[in-house]
Amino acid sequence: IYTSLYYRIRDIENDEIIIPFDTTDNGTLCSTNSDGMYFEMFMDSIPPGILCTIDFLLVDSGVDQIFTDVSSRFKVI
Repeated sequence: IYTSLYYRIRDIENDEIIIPFDTTDNGTLCSTNSDGMYFEMFMDSIPPGILCTIDFLLVDSGVDQIFTDVSSRFKVI
């Protein structure tokens, strides 16, 4: 479990960032509970019909690491 893991939503077809990492207000900070890490995403923030993926930003000991193409693809319809 990481204390500083953030997510962003990216359009796969053109690499446009739909929902960026929000490290200032922690708007995309992943939460934790006894089962592990999770986040809640409001699908109305994503335009319908776009093929998206989730990227992660891990901030650990002052080092930023971005993980791409580690999640499934999804489309809001």
